[in-house]
Amino acid sequence: MGRRVSPLPRSLAPLPEESLTGFILRLAHRLDRSPARIGRITSLVTYASGDRASRFPAHLLLGLERERANSFAAATHLTMDEVAAFGLSCHASSYPPLARVGLQANGKIRRDAWAFLQVNRFCAACLIGDGSPIQRAHGGAWRRDWHLPVVFACTRHRQLLEYQCSTCTLPLHAASRARLGMVLNPDASGIHPANCRNVLRGSTGRQHRAYCEAPLTRRPEGKNSATSYLESCLRLQEHIAARLLPGREDPFYFNDLLAVAQLVVLAWPASTHSAPLDTPLADALDGHIAEARRKSAPRPGAQHGSASVLRPPADPKATAALLLQSDTLLADRNPASLRDTMQSLADSAAGQDRARFMRTLRSQPVTPSLARALSRQYRGFHAGRRYPLATAALRVPSRESRFSPGEVPQLIPATWYQQYFSVFSTRLTVSSSANANHIRRAAALKLIEMSTGATVIEAAHILDMPVSCALSSIRQLRKRCPEDAWPLFRSAVEAVAEQMERDPERHNYARRRRQLAQWVVPAQDWTDLTRDLGHSLKQSHHHIGFSVLAWARATQGYHLFSPLIRDTTTGKRLAGAHIVTAAASQLSNARRGGMLTLLQRLGPYADRLGADCEVRELPAQQ
Repeated sequence: MGRRVSPLPRSLAPLPEESLTGFILRLAHRLDRSPARIGRITSLVTYASGDRASRFPAHLLLGLERERANSFAAATHLTMDEVAAFGLSCHASSYPPLARVGLQANGKIRRDAWAFLQVNRFCAACLIGDGSPIQRAHGGAWRRDWHLPVVFACTRHRQLLEYQCSTCTLPLHAASRARLGMVLNPDASGIHPANCRNVLRGSTGRQHRAYCEAPLTRRPEGKNSATSYLESCLRLQEHIAARLLPGREDPFYFNDLLAVAQLVVLAWPASTHSAPLDTPLADALDGHIAEARRKSAPRPGAQHGSASVLRPPADPKATAALLLQSDTLLADRNPASLRDTMQSLADSAAGQDRARFMRTLRSQPVTPSLARALSRQYRGFHAGRRYPLATAALRVPSRESRFSPGEVPQLIPATWYQQYFSVFSTRLTVSSSANANHIRRAAALKLIEMSTGATVIEAAHILDMPVSCALSSIRQLRKRCPEDAWPLFRSAVEAVAEQMERDPERHNYARRRRQLAQWVVPAQDWTDLTRDLGHSLKQSHHHIGFSVLAWARATQGYHLFSPLIRDTTTGKRLAGAHIVTAAASQLSNARRGGMLTLLQRLGPYADRLGADCEVRELPAQQ
């Protein structure tokens, strides 16, 4: 790189959607040079001597870095736009694996098997060309997008792509020494671009190597003829192609499609129960997976095998089968149906290869809807890291919620508890007055999970709730609730979430808790509230007890979590908290006299206090 290049005496105009590989093959054929020689002249490859053939780095399929692109454009009489059009990186915004690979700033090359294929798939009809003189002489285009793992068919000629020469029956790029490059046997010259470049079996030594050179445009009789499954494959290919077009990108579709494809491979053949395939497609996929498992099995003495089992198939028919089944499994986006399908698929995948299953979940990006379908729930909540098959990578909001976490109180309102949780509460095996608070607190924690994806501990912090109390409530409910009753809890919380979303006047309880963190009833307010009451009710412990209950009502919080009783940082009770707790309990249980009068004044006062917190900053108290 960096050396001056001389323009070639002749060049070629690129064909529409042509790959860099195809252009090099056609140009080499026109100039009667080997592809390796063209690569060295144009600075695509550096000179190699001895027994090592010149190689075209596979990452050049993505596109050329600026210096190399300038040299190549100058040598081939092309514009920079024409050179850029050879690269697969034009799809990086729509096909996520492409955005994660290639030459990095540090000079290292990042790889992803699902980003692009080095194997040369092809459509025989495309290679024949359009009949123009230049294409009669040098063949049609080796299309750029044939290197994408998700491209398995030619929609122009309504047929699946090929990947093997029909004469030597070897896959293109079968040579072991060529697997790191994008051109097969680049030192071979004189081979037509539409002919096979495989080395014939039994041919040894570079000096006496014989090449197949059979036309790839020649297909066996009946090959790729109309089949019962071809139309469904072509519909899927058109569906995929539309998502690769500029302006119609849908990277989320590909993230989910590739994630499910890898789970299908791990779970095979269990996935056929949910998404059956035509026999020829099923056989092709079964053959690919069987061979991949054989090659990736751990060798004697090794703990783990290679990751090759999850690489995309080279065979376009196997690819069509894999992606068709994956697309079918994703077709029903109803949350409950998708969850049932994905949980079954995940169980089968983990049962066959738990290590690869967990690595796939951690490394493959997915949409929130698929993450929700795959995530593990343990008795009402996201499963913790100790639970089998649980991973933080799937911890997303467990529903698409239109309420914010700040609008969730520490305890759901008692009226909602009575309306939505009455049936669930009867299923608890222990009858206790504490059950109501446990359920109301757990429901609030679940609402935070729904809106943020937080764990129970994280949800407790969001709600300014002592973690120990949050965990205790969950632990008690899990002890008291039969396994088959947890769906009742989830459906009840879902009903509360829907109720919140319908409510046109939701309150910001997080703001209220923040404003009232150091608050007590102002002295003048306390004087006004107790003016006509007996002297004993005006004492300081009643003042603080009233403040605690006003805080609890305004924030819909648990009064024992009041900052006047517990340290908000440590969650521990403050000194003298027992006196405040007793005063608050005495007031909340009042039945007559001045105490009852004070309790009756509490509700309207706390409601006004909460409303004030929503619209203005309360003055700081000394």
